[in-house]
Amino acid sequence: MSGAAALAGIAALKSGAGLVRLLVPAPIQSTVASFRPEYTVMPLPADKSGRISRNGLPRILSNLSSTSAVGIGPGLGRSLGLSKIVLNLFTSLPLPAVFDADALNGLSSQESFSTNNKQNDSGIHSKRQLSGARILTPHPGEFYRMSGESISSDPKNRRHIAVRFVRLMHDIYQTNHPIILVLKGAGTVVTDGNNVYINKTGNPGMGTGGAGDVLTGIITALLAQKMDPFDAAVLGVALHGLAGDLAAESKGEISLTAGDIIEFLPEAFKRRKFL
Repeated sequence: MSGAAALAGIAALKSGAGLVRLLVPAPIQSTVASFRPEYTVMPLPADKSGRISRNGLPRILSNLSSTSAVGIGPGLGRSLGLSKIVLNLFTSLPLPAVFDADALNGLSSQESFSTNNKQNDSGIHSKRQLSGARILTPHPGEFYRMSGESISSDPKNRRHIAVRFVRLMHDIYQTNHPIILVLKGAGTVVTDGNNVYINKTGNPGMGTGGAGDVLTGIITALLAQKMDPFDAAVLGVALHGLAGDLAAESKGEISLTAGDIIEFLPEAFKRRKFL
């Protein structure tokens, strides 16, 4: 899904990331590079299906050595090898990182990550390591795969479930780094387990392919500018929705595309003081 990677990269550029590097399977390097000249595109070894190979982790880590923040998931695809790579990055990457889309699906497929069954026979949670701030950005379906919990349309229920999930994650992982959930949907919930933000921007037209990839790019760019992870998630969600509202005002909700959200990001940043 080369377009997803490109949308995330363009959104990061438009959100203040001075240098953006996209790591993609070698067969689509030229395709992703053709979308914009401002980011660099680095090839990773691919398997027979064109997905990142399970032996691509060393190349990934070498490309991240001078990086400030990482977004993982847009256009990634699914395989056993990718799931293992994503879990390794989730636990061991010493950088703030956003996990979205198939990165979340990859984590959910790993029994060692799932929050459904976190206790041993004595009823004690097993502790695991975590090396950096983590922002998870699931839609309700992805959240169900991660947690086994369905999301009600009741805002109070969404808030309660989101907070409980993050507190469980903090209970499981040994870390001084924040774990933040961005539970997407109408009234997106952002929480670090203590603080909670309910987003007021956005519109139904943003339920379009690629909108989530744009959000990943925005939040990653804000992290790269050394913003506090919770603040980056909150501002990213609010700006994403505001850009979508500006786009809908200009083009209408029915015709709204992810590219339109990116188009209106500069104006959204100009108006950020009103959020």
